[in-house]
Amino acid sequence: DRLSDLTLIDDGNGDGVLEKGETWIYTGAETALAGQVTNTGTVLGTALAEDGTALGTVSDSDDANYIVVGGPSIDLEKYVKPEGWAPFVPEVCETYGKPVEMTFVYEVDSDNTDVSNTQSGDARVLTDTFEDADGSSYIVVSNKSDAYDLGGKEYFMGTVAEGGTFAAGLGSGFFGADKFDSRTYIHFFESEGDYLNETGLLQSITYHTSCSKPINIGDETGYAKLVDYEGVDGAPDVGGGYGEDADVSPGPEVAAGSSVTFNFVITNTSNFALENIQLLDNVDNLQVVEDGNGDDILDAGEQWVLAANETADSGLSLNVATVIAENNDTGVSIKVGDQDAAYYNDGNVDLSNIEALTQQALDDVEAATFNLWEMSGSSAYLSSESPYADWADVESAGVLDDVSFDDVQLLGVTADNSNL
Repeated sequence: DRLSDLTLIDDGNGDGVLEKGETWIYTGAETALAGQVTNTGTVLGTALAEDGTALGTVSDSDDANYIVVGGPSIDLEKYVKPEGWAPFVPEVCETYGKPVEMTFVYEVDSDNTDVSNTQSGDARVLTDTFEDADGSSYIVVSNKSDAYDLGGKEYFMGTVAEGGTFAAGLGSGFFGADKFDSRTYIHFFESEGDYLNETGLLQSITYHTSCSKPINIGDETGYAKLVDYEGVDGAPDVGGGYGEDADVSPGPEVAAGSSVTFNFVITNTSNFALENIQLLDNVDNLQVVEDGNGDDILDAGEQWVLAANETADSGLSLNVATVIAENNDTGVSIKVGDQDAAYYNDGNVDLSNIEALTQQALDDVEAATFNLWEMSGSSAYLSSESPYADWADVESAGVLDDVSFDDVQLLGVTADNSNL
């Protein structure tokens, strides 16, 4: 038995021989482990003939099972965040009042003249559209339809990179920004110099901001997509901005060739500290965004956020992550884990065949090689590679082998030092 301290509390007649029909009783105890626990006991004995001749060894085994509630536990949520993603929060004016500040993302994508909102023609692209030449634009948000009119209210002025955000607000410090008029205009220029020289206009749009038309987080008008809002009566909770919890196929649409971000939110859902946090996934560039108090211990209730991005594939994509952690409070290593899937598609998936496509994606995952990442010092380190495994099978898959090495030598590196 694995128990280190067993006590014989009843040995029959005490002669050291287990007679026919006799029963001996041992007892032992342990600190309860986590989850479903199985303990196998095995008894061995030498069978004796009536004259005392040894006839051989006999044995028997029996399992004892129990389930522990409230032990160490961990939760993993993996989110898919396409470029320019924002949660859809409808009609924020009704709940939070007239706008004080509106945050937009400068979204350059396959359709830069798209208008996707519920303002019934009041939000629209006003000019021809051109793409910037250097990955950024000088943006002016004002109450003037004339892109070069310097005499109006200015809610934002500045250079913003593609995919970056800009906040247009009453507290901007720019001229005349005391309140939003019924129409707000956003002008995109190649550079600040072009704006000052009245040239280089890439696009002008208008957006209704008096609350007589619906304002929704997620509204898209040309290059501008509304991603956050503050009104006179407060601001909505946009869920941390992690993306969509895309557990179910086909997931959100992500344009093939664009950048897609995966956010991993790891939470200690128990009252036990967890250490040796590891993440099994096939991403190549994992970064630590938040690591609690930075001590490499996932404390009770603490949350860590990791992130990675990749160039989006075509078709249906499935990415599966497994988190592994360990608790040693009892002197016995208790390993816990969780697993979460994330789907996305390129918008051209045949939904009538989604069941077969999903099964193929699952088969591809099970045949893939995954990277094992370890967390230390507010960074993620690529530790090794491993085949895919369900959380229940990660130990048998060799992911957590307790192997130590002496006299480690570096024999060579790649030309760019990318793999050591």
